[in-house]
This record gives sequence, structure tokens and C-alpha cells, in this order.
Amino acid sequence: MPLRRILVYSALSIFFMTTHAEAGPSIIFSAKSVDLGKINYGIKKKVEFAFTNTGDETLVIRKLRSSCGCTQVVEGKQEIPPGGSSKIAVTLDTNMVKPGNRRKSLYVHSNDSEKPIVRLLLFANVVRRIKVEPKSLTLMLHKFQEEVEFHVKMSNETKNAITVQGVQASGSAVDAYIKPDEIVVQPGMKGPFVIGLKLSNEDKWPIYQGTVKLKVSDPVEKKVNLRYFIQIKKIK
Repeated sequence: MPLRRILVYSALSIFFMTTHAEAGPSIIFSAKSVDLGKINYGIKKKVEFAFTNTGDETLVIRKLRSSCGCTQVVEGKQEIPPGGSSKIAVTLDTNMVKPGNRRKSLYVHSNDSEKPIVRLLLFANVVRRIKVEPKSLTLMLHKFQEEVEFHVKMSNETKNAITVQGVQASGSAVDAYIKPDEIVVQPGMKGPFVIGLKLSNEDKWPIYQGTVKLKVSDPVEKKVNLRYFIQIKKIK
């Protein structure tokens, strides 16, 4: 076969393969993962996943499913014609995510017979600017006490002074309080204070557990949650 005929045949073959749409609907994402990098706790971050229907039939987005409630999904058009494009918007709410490196998944269900479910990934390193140590309040008591206290330290990595504006306990404890009444931690500093819990003895139960919520003045990180666990060996 002459060289010219071979080149023409090859060019036509490449043209046909690149322009011919796949049979049926076909969903193709420009990117299946997004890395947000370091992101401060307390904020919401919106990202978008763009996709195209490279098939020759209408693509239908049937369902979107996320791995946790921290990823709120707002989808674009549900029906995309051949050659059409759309996007899926996802909002990561860091208030519902533990600090550290996190990976969240989003599952896209469509009528693409070859790829009926596509998994999208969202990566983020969630960091806290306000930290309380220890992260959990645990205590073992030999007998019941009406009040227990924990010595903690709050570190402030923001640029402004942080004030502890209040405290609230949920769970087994009746009430929570802080000492001193006014706690202010300057930027770059650590401030010691006391978290106290008033315990109920009505149920005669040897385990007290729940969450202590500290309300702080930072406009981004408005609260700090601490778990507490108290076990009493002898209940009277």
C-alpha cells in the first residue's frame, strides 16, 4: 500500500475515533478529586466537580450520596444532553469534621451503564486555631462527689485575644462552670483555667459521660467541644 494512502487511512481512523461519541450516555469528570490543603476549622468551603456527557444519549444524574453529613451537595442539571456539560457543587462544613487530615467521598449515580457509580474525593487538612488540652476530661472516683473539677489550658493561635464567654454540659452532668469567671487568652499564649461539673446522683449510675461546650469570642471557631467521662466505683 502506498505511503500516502497509509497516512490518509491513519488520519481518517484517528479522526473517526476522536469524534465518534460513545454509545449511550457517558459521564466524564475533568477531575475526580480536589485537595483543599490546610483549612481552618469553623468555616465552610465550596468546591465544584465539572463533568461532560461524551455519549450519544441523554445523561441522567439519578442520585448523589456523601460519606458523611459534613459534605452538603448541591447538584447542577440532572439531565445533560449529548456533548453537554454540568457541575456538582459540594460544600465542606468543617464544624462537623474532626481536626487533622480528612478524606470525604461523594458517590454520583447515573444512567451510564459503564460507570453507573462514580466516586469523587475531597481532601482537607482541618486545623484548629484554638485548642484546649487535655482533649477529653476523664476521672475515676472512689465514691460519689457533687462536684468535680478539671485543670485545662487553652492555646490561642489567632491574632486577637480570645475570651471564654460561657460553658454548657450535655449528658449525665447537671451543670458546668468555669473558674475564674473571666478567662482571656492573648495571641500566641496559653491560658490555664478550671472546668467544673456538677453531678446528679438521682439515677445511682456509676458512669457519667457527655460533652462540655465552651463558647469563645473567635468569629470563626465559635465553640470548643470536650468529651468527659467519669466513673465512680461506689454509688450510695
